[in-house]
Amino acid sequence: MTESSPERADAARERVASLTLLLIQAHESGRGLTQDEIVDTLEVDDPRQGHRVRAYQGSDVAVRQKFERDKAQIRDNGLRLRSVQGDDQLYRYSIDPADTFAPPIDFTPEERRVVGLALRFCGFGGDSALALFDGGPPTPGGLPYSAFYTPVVRAIERRVPISFDYVSRAKVRRRHVEPLVIRVIEGVSYLVAREHDESGWRVKGYRFSRMHSMPVLEDGTVEATAEDRQWARDWRPEFSKSEKPVDVVATTTAEFARIISRLYPGVELGSEKKGRVEFGMVFADHYQALRFVLEGAGRIELRSPDSLVKALKEWLKSVNTMDAPDVADIQFPVAPKRSSLGHTLAMLSAIHNAPEGLKISQLAERFEVSPGYVRDLMGRLATFEVFDSSAGFVYPARIIKECEDWDHEETDDSTYLVTFEPGDGDAPTLTWSNLLELNIALREAATFVHDPALESATHKIDDVVGDMVEVSDRPLDSLADLVAQAATDGYALKITYLAPNSDDLVERTVEPRALQSLNGHLFFRAYCHLREGWRTFRLDRVGDVLAVSPSSGPLPDDPEREWLSARAEDGMEVVVVADLQRRYLFETLPHADIAPLGDGRVAVRFRVLDSSFLDRLMVMAGPGARVVSSTLADAGRDLASRWRRQL
Repeated sequence: MTESSPERADAARERVASLTLLLIQAHESGRGLTQDEIVDTLEVDDPRQGHRVRAYQGSDVAVRQKFERDKAQIRDNGLRLRSVQGDDQLYRYSIDPADTFAPPIDFTPEERRVVGLALRFCGFGGDSALALFDGGPPTPGGLPYSAFYTPVVRAIERRVPISFDYVSRAKVRRRHVEPLVIRVIEGVSYLVAREHDESGWRVKGYRFSRMHSMPVLEDGTVEATAEDRQWARDWRPEFSKSEKPVDVVATTTAEFARIISRLYPGVELGSEKKGRVEFGMVFADHYQALRFVLEGAGRIELRSPDSLVKALKEWLKSVNTMDAPDVADIQFPVAPKRSSLGHTLAMLSAIHNAPEGLKISQLAERFEVSPGYVRDLMGRLATFEVFDSSAGFVYPARIIKECEDWDHEETDDSTYLVTFEPGDGDAPTLTWSNLLELNIALREAATFVHDPALESATHKIDDVVGDMVEVSDRPLDSLADLVAQAATDGYALKITYLAPNSDDLVERTVEPRALQSLNGHLFFRAYCHLREGWRTFRLDRVGDVLAVSPSSGPLPDDPEREWLSARAEDGMEVVVVADLQRRYLFETLPHADIAPLGDGRVAVRFRVLDSSFLDRLMVMAGPGARVVSSTLADAGRDLASRWRRQL
């Protein structure tokens, strides 16, 4: 039997989750466990033999190798594995649950409802806290899930330094920083921290997506001043060393100029001549200006400065030309995107958050896994005792299973419940990463949703984590507020809308029913009377709201539940290789499969329903990405060539 066989994979999956719970239990007992004690104690199910066996078997070398791999996987899930050398020179291991799990928060039923709504708005990828508060599967998109959130949030909460490997200018360096706050700006999450260099202490921002290793909590105390902390809250991302502002002069269509003027209040518009409008804007650096022009998708004709025109020409010349490996040499993982350990802890929290328990089918739907996978994960937990609550922390490692047909347990849709007495298990147990997601989601939703339950839920979270997250204001608050109100109260809106491949604003009458964030943009789902069907609209492509009126009456059901991120089963499968600087454009695509290539680059596999979408995406990536699949291999090149000829 090979190491990669399904039997060995299942054994490793159960072993890591069981080891994690054992080490949490060991910490609660007041002492860690040595490797020999773990080897002698830990048991797992052996379906071939029909009973439990020792988790670590084989030679001393094999046992040591398995144990080291398991420790690495635990750390890769964001858990802090503690090792302390005793007087006998032996290392004892434990996991402090307070490093992973936040104190319980007792939400009221109304607060749970509004938390679920806020999480569905914000997204957070398929591994988010949404599965703990909502009946359906998490919605991909929004802020991508990252195991790095847990140690970073814990470090900010404890006010201790951290270190991690970070990608900067295509190089990986070790960073030692003092974390101050997490900022979310245009759908991107940053750690803002103090770092000491040759000039002294400086406040800098670090994208979570560019962290290259699990952040490690270090000894010491963060000594930041109140001025440093305020500076961190005011920090904005900088994309170049240049501190000279860039004055941009360009022209665009009259329709697009109206949208730009609403999105960027500081823009200066000239008079319209032959359907074109000249405008001027100031950007912090060349990259921000270049990104703005690229996002205009060819609707913007750049006039000055000459240096930016030259940079744009070189960028467009390099679209989809990067050296990349052959697609046949890329191996995408076949395992679930989230490890079994991550799924185990998340399912435990979901069960703890459901007073009536959750069925196997419900857990399978929420976490988008098979019922058999749920049975495998939950089945092992019957062997663990509830942790001692005298230390002030209780986590329901032990659950019970209610089965209607024990004679056919392997197919019964059983219900899992926590073992606490009624009244003791009402407050959900959340990880620090969960609280980060809740904090951000509630703050984003509060921008245009006014609900007392939302405010009270936010206050309860702040009482635990403090004011450690800053979410940037969105420029479309008033329009988002109007769409959200129309969705809540059932209004119809008459709008002008700019389609992705058009230069003309078209009047449409729509009836919004949902609003959601994805990759820094706001989208809403509405019934379009022009198209006589449900459509998804991007808020920043709305020109004007011409009228507000009552709903026309009952609407047909929307066939898409996950309307913003439905898996494209029919589209064209594409594989793109992206470098360190542009991988963020592709990693956050809904349902994308990711394969790290070992040099900081990633291969991303996804499906495309409209080739023009990939054209625009490759133009945005410029020299930092290449389509390696035979399907749509030339994506973006024709669009870039046409654009260059216009310059």
